[in-house]
Amino acid sequence: MVQLLYSHIKSLKELSGQLSLSQAADINPATISLVTACLNSTSEGVALVEANSHAAQIMLAKRTISEHLSNPDLSPETVAIKAGISRSKLYEMFRNYGGVKSFILEQRLKGAMMALISNSNVNERSKLIRHHHLKLTHLGWHKSSRRTALI
Repeated sequence: MVQLLYSHIKSLKELSGQLSLSQAADINPATISLVTACLNSTSEGVALVEANSHAAQIMLAKRTISEHLSNPDLSPETVAIKAGISRSKLYEMFRNYGGVKSFILEQRLKGAMMALISNSNVNERSKLIRHHHLKLTHLGWHKSSRRTALI
C-alpha cells in the first residue's frame, strides 16, 4: 500500500505543473484516502483499504487518460492495458462518469475549451483547436452532433 502511495505522490509531483485546479480537486480525495489507508492498514482498516484501492485505481485510470489524451487512438482498451486494470473493472469504475469513452471525450472537450480561452497567441490557439478537433472527429463526435442538429 505504501508503494502505491509513493507512486501516486511521485506522479502528482511530475504532473503538478500540468494539472488544472479542477483536476487537482478531483485528485485530492484519492490522495487523502491513500494516506488514510496507509495509516490505517491494520486488520480493522481492511475495508477502508479496499475502498481506497478502488479510488486509487480510478485515479490511476484518469492519470493514464490524461497522459495519453493526445493519442487519437486512445480507447478504453488502451487505458485498461496501460493502467493494468481489466476492461470490465474499468467500465465499472467509470459508470458514474457516463462511461470511459464519455470521460475521454469530456476531457478532450475541456482541452479544446481551455485552448479557446487561453492567453496564447492566435496562431498557437488555432493549432490547438485544430488538434483537439481532429481528436474529436476521430472519436466520431462530429457525426453524432450533425445527427442531433438535423433532428
